[in-house]
Amino acid sequence: METLASMLNRQQQLINYERMMLEGEESLEDVGGMSSEILQFSDKDFRFLYLNSEGRKWFGVDPEKLSAIKNGSLDAFFHPDTLEYELPKLKRYYKVGNSDKIYSNYQQLYHSRNQCYTICMVLTKKIRKGFLSFIFPLEKMMGNSAKIKRIIREEIFKRNHKRQYESLTSREMEVLRLLATGVNNPCIAEELFISRRTVEEHRKNINRKLEIRSLRDILEYAYAFDLV
Repeated sequence: METLASMLNRQQQLINYERMMLEGEESLEDVGGMSSEILQFSDKDFRFLYLNSEGRKWFGVDPEKLSAIKNGSLDAFFHPDTLEYELPKLKRYYKVGNSDKIYSNYQQLYHSRNQCYTICMVLTKKIRKGFLSFIFPLEKMMGNSAKIKRIIREEIFKRNHKRQYESLTSREMEVLRLLATGVNNPCIAEELFISRRTVEEHRKNINRKLEIRSLRDILEYAYAFDLV
């Protein structure tokens, strides 16, 4: 796993890269070639303006395609949850944040080789009229640490679904907790001193509010919100 010292070194790298570019020592392409990590430069709306070779390989974008996506949709690269919850935070950081501050957050980005979204830590610095960012896929940072990956996924799920979860009533939260522990409707009714029909109504409300489709969805909420 990345140590704190290592991450601080990466933050300093971003600062150094910015200085080189602003002072005219190196071009963006030269700076990108120095980095063995994914380096991204984007505008204030987070549309890609530049990816170094590592980034192009990871996203599956050749130089010709990169020029075509500068004004394209972000949907091809960012998970919908990241677009809804994380990018607005970055835009606020761009608008009001200290230009010397390095902003870090987790984003779900599309990995072309694996053909799935992958959780990444992203270090971002406001620079010129956009962002300069290091992207670190968790698989690379953490190796085979499945427990740490699970904890971070749960934290991201909690952050992304907090609004839906808080729409539940306290009784619906109780029902959700019992469902996650494998208790059936009759036993829930008995434990909560309510009728089975009332339990069924609570379950319908829970399914609607949380968009529950399976037991897996129930367990995701239960683990993320410490119900079990």
